[in-house]
Parts: sequence; structure tokens; C-alpha cells
Amino acid sequence: TGMPQMKRYVWMGVGGGFGISCVIGAGLVGAYYAAQNSGMSVKDKAAFSGVFSGLAAFFLTAVGIQFLRFRDIETKYKRKLRTGLEQRVDVAHEAQYLEQQQAQTQHITPA
Repeated sequence: TGMPQMKRYVWMGVGGGFGISCVIGAGLVGAYYAAQNSGMSVKDKAAFSGVFSGLAAFFLTAVGIQFLRFRDIETKYKRKLRTGLEQRVDVAHEAQYLEQQQAQTQHITPA
């Protein structure tokens, strides 16, 4: 159907996201080292490091929250799949039971 094309788009998205992350990370690391090696005062360097650390803490917290949300979504869909499979098994057993009943009534009825 459309699976190979969808896989290509997914991998393109993965590559694009990884590339953007690398560019942003390289920019931040470059800015950090440029600030450390510049003629900034100790107070300015400490402020820069504090802002940098605050941004890192914000992004890590956001990622942690997303992981928690993913766990809740995963639990919800596992529950839905389990319920669906149980219903499917019940329907299959019911169909098998009805077939057995029909087979028994055909053997009982006089010809």
C-alpha cells in the first residue's frame, strides 16, 4: 500500500530532526566556549553559565514531561488493545460454539 513511502518520510523526519539538533547543539557549544574564552568578567561568565544551565534544565524537564505523557498514552493503548483482543477471542469462541451447535443439530435431525 503506502508503507514504503511512509517509511521514507519517517526516516527523512528523523534525519532532519537529528540534523537540526546537531546544528543547534553546535551553536550553543560554540557560544559557550566563545564566552568562556572572551574577555568577559568573572561575573558575566557566571551569569552566562547560569542562563545556559537554566536553558538546559528547561529542555530536560520538557523532555521528561513528554516521556511521562508517552507512558500514559502507551498504557491507554495497551488497555484498548487488550480489550479488543479479548472481545475478538470471545467472538471467535462464540462462532466456534455456534458451529458446533449447528453440527450437532444436523446430526440429530432425521433425514
